[in-house]
Amino acid sequence: MLVVDDNKDVLNSFAGCIASMGVQVDKAHDYKSAMKLILNEDDYDFLFIDNNLPVENEGVRLIKDTAEKGKCAKHGIYLLTGAKYDTLTEEKLLEIGVNDILLKPISSVTLRDVISGDYNSSLNLLSSDGNADVMGNTVFKHAEKDFSIILFDIEKSLSILYDEACDSISFDKYCIFKSKDNGQTISIFYSKRINESAVNQQIHKLTTSPIRNIISTNKPTHVDAIVSEWIAPIKDIIPDVTSMLGYPISVQGKVTYVMSFFNTANKSFDESDLKKGLIISDRLSLILEKNELKQLFESELIFSIIGRLGIGLNHEMRNRLQSIDSEITTIKSKWADLSTNKSRLDKTFISGFSKSLNEFTKYVNNLNSLIELFLSPVYKKRLPNINLVSTIREYVVMVKPEADAHNVKIEFEPITGNMPAYIYFSSLILGQILTNLLLNAIHHNDKKQGIVKIRMKYEAQENHPITIEVEDNGCGIHGKDYGVIFDALYTTKKTDERTGKGGLGMGLYIAKHLALSISAILELKESYVYTGSTFQIKLPMLIGEK
Repeated sequence: MLVVDDNKDVLNSFAGCIASMGVQVDKAHDYKSAMKLILNEDDYDFLFIDNNLPVENEGVRLIKDTAEKGKCAKHGIYLLTGAKYDTLTEEKLLEIGVNDILLKPISSVTLRDVISGDYNSSLNLLSSDGNADVMGNTVFKHAEKDFSIILFDIEKSLSILYDEACDSISFDKYCIFKSKDNGQTISIFYSKRINESAVNQQIHKLTTSPIRNIISTNKPTHVDAIVSEWIAPIKDIIPDVTSMLGYPISVQGKVTYVMSFFNTANKSFDESDLKKGLIISDRLSLILEKNELKQLFESELIFSIIGRLGIGLNHEMRNRLQSIDSEITTIKSKWADLSTNKSRLDKTFISGFSKSLNEFTKYVNNLNSLIELFLSPVYKKRLPNINLVSTIREYVVMVKPEADAHNVKIEFEPITGNMPAYIYFSSLILGQILTNLLLNAIHHNDKKQGIVKIRMKYEAQENHPITIEVEDNGCGIHGKDYGVIFDALYTTKKTDERTGKGGLGMGLYIAKHLALSISAILELKESYVYTGSTFQIKLPMLIGEK
């Protein structure tokens, strides 16, 4: 069979996948080379032709010209594309002999079905029964559904729903709360007319409020301040609140959100308002379900890519690290010869350069260990005997150049308690967690003089007696993000206007799970917008030996 694609990486990968199935494959990267192969060979069993070579529709032209010269494929011609095919109808594609359009990336299962004859082409189905409802490639129908999920805009949908609520119910303030751990953590997911900066400092009080009760009972609630002191915790967030409507919102069968309307200045809601809110809550449930589906889709897509790259990345990075390490060894050997032979080069310079190479070797070894940690199928826990303070200082030294570049000073505070000098613990995992926290503190600090404080304390009676805190005076974390900062792929949609920072949202997720893997705890202790954040790492302890 013949594969034609102007992208050589795609061409080699695609052809290699087919060859692994025991099929002989020829390759061509443009119209000219493909036509030459087609004319000089007997008819191929299959032709897989990219539509853009790289000129748009050049793949279609190749198929037409092939047919005009009396050449064809014995079992099928498949047009490959990375975007929906708009310029030709399905009928025209059938006229030039195309069996189907395959949307990249094409799975090995689809290829195997095509080669074995088990693939059901929607274009062939159209030609056999003339059913107009079948028009359109099945692959594209799935793709269109996936793209509609990806393009779903939660902010826009919530804004439209809010406008509808304003037309239906008279209220002063509006908020959607998000719950985690059965109401143990409650944060603001979306709000209107609420001072979120004030809420940020009182958010912890929501766990004793009507919001928590709505989550546990799964029942809509109407509360008036006149007849119930139960609303008191809400007053810390909305001081002048006099009446509240609350609705549990289930996503994937679990109450995860609470939609709330608030009135102030002695205004109240009535039972008709409660019923009207039920319609809004049903709409909100659908919106949030779709948002969860979008996040799931994006997570599966990205983790699928990560998984497929993992083995190759492991292999390639190890090869390059080996090359670096070999070069370093060679250089060190040459410098040793120069020093021994009383070279004209200054020996102090040689000594300093040799020291730098030793540091370089240490960093290479550290990177090699990290590759093993993240990419090996199974990570075996190792608990070496480490000096805790020295280990922390070592990783601080590694991030110091980055801190200096951002005008951030890292300070150590005196140790509290009778801290053991040595413990059995993974310095690699602790270092990775600490590095993540330090870099976050550095990169999200917009002060003229940023400060990061590291403090350690020891409390022998605790299950996790060693606590390491990383405190910064940076931009802080918004209260609505408290419950999701450790989620995979969670990051703000837009670049923060104050910090100019963004990211993939994987750092804290990885750090959290690294901590869990060795029975440690990583958590946010406190954070205030524009003031700063404090994270803490709590370590179990096995006292080591000097």
